[in-house]
Amino acid sequence: NLKGSEIDAIFFTTPDNKMAHSQGWRSDDPSWDSTTRPWYTGALENEVNITDPYFNTKIQDNVVSISTKVMDGNNMVGVFVVNFSMASFNEIISNLSTEESIVFITDRDNNILLHTNEEFVLQPAAILSKDYESVLNGREGQKVKVNVGGFNAVYASYEVINNTDWKVVSTAVSDTNLQVLLHIMLSFVAIVISYVVVGYFTNRFTQKYITPIEDVAVALTAVSEGKTTVDTTQIHCETYEIKNLVDATTDLSAILSGYINEISEVLQYFSRGDFTKVPEADYVGEFGEIKSSMGNITDKLKGTFSETTIAATEVSGTSNIISQSAVQLSSVTKEQYELLQVFKSTVSTVTDKMISGIEQGARSYEIVQDMNQRASGSTQIATEMVQAMGLITQSTKQISEVMTQIDEIANQTNLLALNAAIEAAHAGIHGLGFAVVAAEIRELANKTREIVQDIYEMLELNLASVNKGEEMVNLTTDSLGIIVEESAKSAEISRQIRDNSEAQRILLDEILAKTTSLFEGVAKTSDISDDNVAVSQELASQSVILKEKMQHFKI
Repeated sequence: NLKGSEIDAIFFTTPDNKMAHSQGWRSDDPSWDSTTRPWYTGALENEVNITDPYFNTKIQDNVVSISTKVMDGNNMVGVFVVNFSMASFNEIISNLSTEESIVFITDRDNNILLHTNEEFVLQPAAILSKDYESVLNGREGQKVKVNVGGFNAVYASYEVINNTDWKVVSTAVSDTNLQVLLHIMLSFVAIVISYVVVGYFTNRFTQKYITPIEDVAVALTAVSEGKTTVDTTQIHCETYEIKNLVDATTDLSAILSGYINEISEVLQYFSRGDFTKVPEADYVGEFGEIKSSMGNITDKLKGTFSETTIAATEVSGTSNIISQSAVQLSSVTKEQYELLQVFKSTVSTVTDKMISGIEQGARSYEIVQDMNQRASGSTQIATEMVQAMGLITQSTKQISEVMTQIDEIANQTNLLALNAAIEAAHAGIHGLGFAVVAAEIRELANKTREIVQDIYEMLELNLASVNKGEEMVNLTTDSLGIIVEESAKSAEISRQIRDNSEAQRILLDEILAKTTSLFEGVAKTSDISDDNVAVSQELASQSVILKEKMQHFKI
């Protein structure tokens, strides 16, 4: 069996890089991560993991770490590690080796890790005999003859330690019993190193660390369930960390128990109406906020009750004043209600009369508008008449000019007829027929001249009449224009009167509507005033009751 003195260290590390070490060791390197160490990663892959030897600067010796993962159901909670000095394994090898057989251990590269002769440690196995290369490169358990000085016939074989690359090599003299013993011995060595040792220290670690932690967990669970007084004297403490944990649990239990008892006492005083009691214990750390909060609660309650008592007295006096004011308000509101009824009736009468006047003004506006339109039409007709007379005057002048031309033509025709008669007289008998025609033409010219003269005189008379009529029409047109202008002014005035009357009607409607709303509001105010009287009386009664209740509190 391995002894406790042969163990370098026992520790437990969690996936979040937290460690509980039997010697209180902590790395000085802040970047050091336990989850990257070979003993941690190997434990995740194998049930029991044994590392290659490595030099420990603290004990100045080679050590081997044996580790296994710790499960809580299906959850991995950490890795349990035991460091053994190589000297402990050398003792095992020495105990297993005899004069007839030699036992040593090699690594994956066939270098000697453990041997009874320390000179061969970390040397190739071939240094003992080249035949060992055949043994170590052969099958596990295969017996190979080895030529070793001092024996005539020596056989060797190896067994691999579970979950490692280590090979346990054993040699023995060629004998049936020795061969059986060799096989049993190799199996025993593998079992002792890979299971018995680890099992022993697992139980040892459990008794030293896990059991006390479980007891502390039970105590903390009781505290979390409301049982603040717990007994930790039965918890076995072998390490500094466990002792600190148990002491912290005891202190926590005592502190919580004291705090809860005092707070309970203060609250009992509060329940009896006595707010003079305050916490007096020394509340450590963040628990000081509880004491501060209890003090603040007490101060605020005292202030609140004091102010409430004063307020109750003031409310009692104020409620009486409110009650008197409410009665006066109710009386005034009723008088306003009656006045508004009279005002509403008067406004309704005025509105009806205004509406009647507005309707008459609207009819007057329509009559003036129609007269204006008729005057405008007459002006247009007079204008057209003046234009027509102008055209008649123009035509008469044109006819007069034509008649003048006809008169000139008749004069010329008369002269031509006279000349023709003269020429016919010169012709004698041959010009008699021509003289007759000339005489007829001259007579026709004279008659035409007379007719033209008559027509010209008639045209002069018509032209004078037309000019006279045109003057009369112009006078009529001017008069109609004045009438139209005055009618337009009258229509505009009538329109303004109508619009003003309409605006007044709208304003009267609004006044009537607002008067109705005011009437309803005053009615509601009257009802509210009555309610205020009842409320103020009830308030005065309740303030008296509140004042009596407040006298039960002690502040």
